[in-house]
Amino acid sequence: MKYLIVDDLALKFSKIAPLRSQLDIRAGILKLRQKIEGYLGIEEVSLIIDRNLENLYKERHPEKTINYLPQGSLCLVNGRIKINEKIADLIEKQERKSILLTPEGDFVSLKLENDEAKGLDSIEFLQTDFKEFKQVETDVELWQSLDQIVLEVGKSIKEDYADFFYDRDNYSETEQGVTIINPYNVWIGEGANLKHGLVIDASEGPVVIDEGAVIGINSTIQGPAYIGKDTIIQASSNMREGVSIGNKCSIGGEIVSSIVQAYAMKPYKGTLNKCYLGEWTKIEAGLSIESDFFQANRITKIRDYSLSFSFNNHTDENICQYQEMRGPKLKNMKIDKNVDFSKIENELLKQYLNEDA
Repeated sequence: MKYLIVDDLALKFSKIAPLRSQLDIRAGILKLRQKIEGYLGIEEVSLIIDRNLENLYKERHPEKTINYLPQGSLCLVNGRIKINEKIADLIEKQERKSILLTPEGDFVSLKLENDEAKGLDSIEFLQTDFKEFKQVETDVELWQSLDQIVLEVGKSIKEDYADFFYDRDNYSETEQGVTIINPYNVWIGEGANLKHGLVIDASEGPVVIDEGAVIGINSTIQGPAYIGKDTIIQASSNMREGVSIGNKCSIGGEIVSSIVQAYAMKPYKGTLNKCYLGEWTKIEAGLSIESDFFQANRITKIRDYSLSFSFNNHTDENICQYQEMRGPKLKNMKIDKNVDFSKIENELLKQYLNEDA
């Protein structure tokens, strides 16, 4: 049985991340697709995504199969499922030529015998008539919004830690002057550099500091929290409960109940509270972003490739205080991190930034 993960486009993620699929949202320690790959034991990854991203993903991920439906026994899985061991077992035991549906009628997983290999993208898949398949209603839940993913990030970190990190090799030797509360709930990757005065408090949830991360002096990390590979947490920073920070970021100040995607820069003081910070964003010195206290189920979203202005923002509606980075600033930021534009990415970014292609 070959598994394919489908981006059903329901989260309208292209408005937030024009060059990424919603399958790459970090929901806890792992991305949505990585959770599915892990629970189902998928070794050869096949993705069904927006056709506009097809060539870019083929270039970025040559080891993955993109927008291709092969012959044989197949299982297509919705990338929005809140997967766990029970749901993975349900999908593995699913009958052939059947489709699992949520109580609301949304697609969960589809098993079929495909006679003819062909190209297939998300829109074409969603336009398929599923009447010929046996329909089975389940109690499986799907992620309904980016807000929900951010607000439940602490819970997701706990689940990912228990299922994917707890039994992994742990390079948790630390320098003198580092304090760890509840060390059995802490995982530290190889090459991580923890500076003097750091306090890690994992009494309320796990803390994962991934390979190569650097945590500055006199900082605090309160679990549940995840710090990505090669990310730098600046000195005297405070990462509070429910924080997931992607790879190669530079983060300072206080972060609370937020998801920060890869390559983001917020190196100075200021607070992020209930926020989604996209890839390749840059937050100016001293800026604080706090979602409206009276809207408990809302977050503030900062799009990929955005440069912030230097004043405070308190509501989701004030997203207009942010502008996309223009070409020169973005290129300088990528050069600083030794990352270059590919030809495809360059053309798509020019379109997104409303520059001449």
